[in-house]
Amino acid sequence: ISRGHKLKNNCDGEVLPHMYEEYGIDFITKLEGMYAVAIVDLKKHKLLLTRDRIGEKPLFYSINPEQFLYASTIPSLLSSRIVSKEIDLQSIAEFFTFRYVPHTNTILKSVKKVESGTIVVFDYETWTLSTRAYWKPQIIQPQIISEEKAIEDLQTLLFNSVKLRTETDRSLKLGSSLS
Repeated sequence: ISRGHKLKNNCDGEVLPHMYEEYGIDFITKLEGMYAVAIVDLKKHKLLLTRDRIGEKPLFYSINPEQFLYASTIPSLLSSRIVSKEIDLQSIAEFFTFRYVPHTNTILKSVKKVESGTIVVFDYETWTLSTRAYWKPQIIQPQIISEEKAIEDLQTLLFNSVKLRTETDRSLKLGSSLS
């Protein structure tokens, strides 16, 4: 059943604005895979930034009283010459302790990262930020199963994963419309 969305290209990124129109901010719960997404909602004066559940694709932002910038790398933000290069000593200490910088911090005081499985909403009319998690890993109690059952379950998971991705690639190549 077509919902009236027409796609012009064979690019999966073209689907995202249509999904946002259709489902609002909850469109993100329908995505799988690795991604970093930015959507501007001109009607609501909002910019949405989100990352995939595991955080494979990076996404950073910097905000000051006059600008809000975002990019997939810190050097890209620094190339604007607007973003301060002041080092965050607490983040450096955390890096040497944990071998990464936890949460939204980075080694720069003026740059934050969008956490995996979250959506950051920047309201550019009120100049405010809000963040919410859209996904958290489920804690599953381990079960003792036979080696045969483990192999069967793994084969099913791998088959379904490959099938999902090849069907998506095929439907995009055929120029399908969002339905």
